[in-house]
Amino acid sequence: MKCFILYVAIVCVTWLGVESHLLLHEVLRRSQDSGGVLAVMMQYADSDKDRLLSGEEIENFYRYFINLAPGEALMTARQFIRDGDLNNDARLNETELRNALKKYSYTHGS
Repeated sequence: MKCFILYVAIVCVTWLGVESHLLLHEVLRRSQDSGGVLAVMMQYADSDKDRLLSGEEIENFYRYFINLAPGEALMTARQFIRDGDLNNDARLNETELRNALKKYSYTHGS
């Protein structure tokens, strides 16, 4: 669980300053895959258990579970929605979340 929290925190910092954290981001991408992160986010962020993550649910996950500052949590949630929301409903289903996470993780063998 500590590795997951570290992973998510580093990804958030990376989103906020990609150029300045490029080396760290690359190391992180090569050491993790997105499957575990997806499962944890669907379990803990989906507060209404509808299998869809709203921007508010993603923001709350990063604010209260990962302990990001309110502004950082909001920016992270907005980035997730921008990166993953394929059907423009402002919520991420499991497939959309997987696609958003893949932008920031490395799958061995790909």
